[in-house]
Amino acid sequence: MPQNSTELQRSLEEARQKIVDVFVDQCANGAQTAVFNNGSVAACGQFIGGNALQLQQRGIHGTAAALRVLSQATHPAHDVRDVRDLLRRLVNYVNDRDDIEGQVHGRVNHEELQIDATNVIKQSELLYALSRVPGTIPNVETLRRRLICQLQAGLIQQKGWSYFLDQTTTTPNLLPTAYAVLALSSVGEDVAQPVAYLLEELQRGGSRRQEYVEIGADITIRVACLYALAFSRSDESHDLHIEAALRELFAPIWSALDRLLRDESIEQNVEYWRNQKTLYVRVPWQLYLLALAARLRYYRSFATFAAQTRLRSIISQIKQGTFRYPHSGDMVSSRTNGVAYDILGRIHGELRRDRWVSPVYWVDRLRGSTWLRRILGLGAVGLIGYSIWEWVRSGPNAADLGTEFVGPAIIALLALWSKKR
Repeated sequence: MPQNSTELQRSLEEARQKIVDVFVDQCANGAQTAVFNNGSVAACGQFIGGNALQLQQRGIHGTAAALRVLSQATHPAHDVRDVRDLLRRLVNYVNDRDDIEGQVHGRVNHEELQIDATNVIKQSELLYALSRVPGTIPNVETLRRRLICQLQAGLIQQKGWSYFLDQTTTTPNLLPTAYAVLALSSVGEDVAQPVAYLLEELQRGGSRRQEYVEIGADITIRVACLYALAFSRSDESHDLHIEAALRELFAPIWSALDRLLRDESIEQNVEYWRNQKTLYVRVPWQLYLLALAARLRYYRSFATFAAQTRLRSIISQIKQGTFRYPHSGDMVSSRTNGVAYDILGRIHGELRRDRWVSPVYWVDRLRGSTWLRRILGLGAVGLIGYSIWEWVRSGPNAADLGTEFVGPAIIALLALWSKKR
């Protein structure tokens, strides 16, 4: 059954609190923090919860996710002083990572650290996370300013970014540009030109349903770009003309992807390269798509059976501490859950006061029913056969043929109207 807005709000809050709980436990008690053997540094790795507590692996993606979540934690279940202390220790790690890792290992892989330091997506996610960290935490303001300057220096032709900050002579790429726009706008920096670039590129790519017959990296990257445009804090992104353009771009993408919301829990792995080394980033496009539906087409997309089915599944998995994408492995991803924390918060902010529009939900559910298609299809075949038999029995008459097929034709159209699952 569809939830009303009050019930959904409660579920969203409970799920977000569960994410906070897992991150607090991981950062305070995980092996990736214990290895420092002091109370001044904490970190987070690629995975959280369960067996991840035994892993020493740590990095920018995971630590940025922890900062993103813990900087917004206000629930009384956790002492504010404890959360602030974890934030202080996480900031210490990312602020002086090279020296800290050197002290732990005796020597460090400078090539890997340099790749991270110039990685636009990682540095953007770190800046985005730090935008919510209180300025009273030591080193935050200095670190934010450093990241802002680095990203601004990597801007290509005043349009966008490549995957790495030192690749300023190449053509901008959409995905790193989307993350950089979100990050810079979150700290109040001017992103008018990159916003215009993203919008122009999305419009250049077409806005028709037939453009998205193949579901792959292209369409999911476009979802990420739409998300950046819709939820960046820039004045340009909230322009009424841009809002209308985003709705126009969103409609065919939703039509192409909503069936996957209903049937599968998937994200997209996007590959990119550095010095013969293959890297990848996961794009949790289903999360982005749900937030966009709530923002851009609340009644026509977000209130549908497909959207609510996926949202309820995500909330349920988060509450159980098992939210992950099966094709991406068995472990629970810190970055994906950090994004989920953000998305559920955005959806919470978009909820309308009224109860769910039940007809929208149930009509969409009916349209997606496999049994409806079968029943309508069999009914159409049966009526067509009966009409032919009646037409032959009463004496063939061309004038009667059209009338005999009106009912079956209507049923056949209804079968086509229902959605394939």
